[in-house]
Amino acid sequence: SVAIGSSRHHLHTQVLHSALFVVAMSTLSVSEALAMETLPRDCPQDKFLVREASPLEVFNIPIFEVPPMLDVRSAAEYENKHIVCAVSVPSEDGLDAPRLLQRILDHDEVMGWCLQFPFVVVYDAASRPRVEWLVGVLRQAVAAPREEGDGTRTLLKRLSNQLRQVLLLRHDDFAATFPACCARGADWNASDFFGRVGALPRCVLPWPRVFLAGRQVRLTEDLIRTLGVTHIIVNADSFDVMDNTSGGGGNGFSGRSSDVG
Repeated sequence: SVAIGSSRHHLHTQVLHSALFVVAMSTLSVSEALAMETLPRDCPQDKFLVREASPLEVFNIPIFEVPPMLDVRSAAEYENKHIVCAVSVPSEDGLDAPRLLQRILDHDEVMGWCLQFPFVVVYDAASRPRVEWLVGVLRQAVAAPREEGDGTRTLLKRLSNQLRQVLLLRHDDFAATFPACCARGADWNASDFFGRVGALPRCVLPWPRVFLAGRQVRLTEDLIRTLGVTHIIVNADSFDVMDNTSGGGGNGFSGRSSDVG
């Protein structure tokens, strides 16, 4: 793998033979930095961008903030394996726009949608034509929100005001790259999954695997085991010592359980 040693001013690399975790003490949190990167500033309010996305990009949205994600594959494929954030809008529903909006609304009423993040549509080869239809429904909803019931009208208004990007993601690509973020079964799993592992680090490199964690990431044994991390590098400098945020002081990580599990 490639190890990245972090300081406040630069990064350097060195070759190792295992997976790596880097903890960086940065001014911005990972989620704040990624939100700045993923929200285009020049997108008109009545339009949104649609493009293919890599597993790395979707993981770093960040995925632990539970971005809006729809899985258009069949119900059987979803039950076999799905991304923990993905809500099933199965191909068995057909091209039924009211049914699609009702599924989105049902999830919104229970869990809510974080629409400040890009909207992700997960698909496979068999469901690729359904992606085009779904994007068309979203475009229609954003361009001219319809007068529906109170819940639907509120949701469509939010979509119209906040939807700026739709990212298209191949399920098999993500599952091969980040299998730990996938689950089995017919139920939506994000609450249980992130309740257990907490905030995830940013992935700097997928192959070889390198993660970069900010202070909001708790390096628990469960998180480290889930991500398959074998080596951890923690940056602690004089500013961390002064702020009492990391221990530092060359004490060999003693008393720093919050940083290193």
